[in-house]
Amino acid sequence: MRSNGKAVIVVSENEKILTQALFLIGKDDVDLEIASSFDCFCGLVIAIGEVLKPGSKGRLDGERVIFETVTKGPANLTPVVTPGRMYSLFRTGDDGFNRNHLLSFVIPTIASGLKEVEGVSLQLDETGKTPTLNYPSKDKIVPLLKTRQEVDGMNRQFNGLIPADQIHPLVEKHFVGHIYAVPAFDRPENYQFIGEDVLSDLQLNSEEIHQISVDNLRKMTRKIKVRTDYRKPISVVDRMNGLASSLLLLEEFWQNEALKAKGELVIHVEDIDRLHIVRKDDGPALVSLLSQVMIAKIDSMFHPPQLFVFGASGMRAFGPSDMPRMPGTH
Repeated sequence: MRSNGKAVIVVSENEKILTQALFLIGKDDVDLEIASSFDCFCGLVIAIGEVLKPGSKGRLDGERVIFETVTKGPANLTPVVTPGRMYSLFRTGDDGFNRNHLLSFVIPTIASGLKEVEGVSLQLDETGKTPTLNYPSKDKIVPLLKTRQEVDGMNRQFNGLIPADQIHPLVEKHFVGHIYAVPAFDRPENYQFIGEDVLSDLQLNSEEIHQISVDNLRKMTRKIKVRTDYRKPISVVDRMNGLASSLLLLEEFWQNEALKAKGELVIHVEDIDRLHIVRKDDGPALVSLLSQVMIAKIDSMFHPPQLFVFGASGMRAFGPSDMPRMPGTH
């Protein structure tokens, strides 16, 4: 852009916010550490929130960032941002992409999360004390996979928007091993997990809401083309808007993949949006995958790490009997 023959540099508001936030964490620009260190990224999320809302104070609470603010109203609501989904979309080593991701997605997402408390529609009951939330559409409900430990932890904390004396257990459905499917509203800024108390408001039972979440996932994945090549030792499925790990719940997807691979598959979940897949009968590839998982060269979304096998009987947990046989053993 030029004015009176002179070049004029236009700096967007989000670029100003990012510059201030980077300064607060001691950085001059976006670098590898932000995209490769979750702790560093959470520090940046806190800094961005504090720039967006002066006077607020952010802190990391498990997998969430909570912003302490002075809120006046019928309910003591606290802004909460979940960094995991935003972090999973970084591309390690691509500073240009990561900078744009911060400007176009991360900052607007944090801003939306901070405004959620101010904009949420509350309706008081006859006592004037009990607030109820207006929920997003049912077609925004998706299933997310969590370990038993994670579900128990979230049951203690819930989503930060509900007063402690009103906490209800999350809706859950056992999947395989120590993994559970937990339905959540897929909001632009975060996932809002669904407590059992919400079922009556939605006029659903736990089985119905699980089926709705899986049906919604199925519709979403039909719009995304997944490319796997089982001529390669390890195939990767990623960049599915944070839902690659939830694919484990879609049996028909894995039936098609098993047909392509001409055999059973072993799946490792690196993070919420990245899967590693090998043919079970490819011993060297399976040994390579297992070795990388065991020495943490490849991250694991579940702790302890949990791999999965898809075969004739459907999806199941990878167990000792699935270990590849070494040469010379019987």
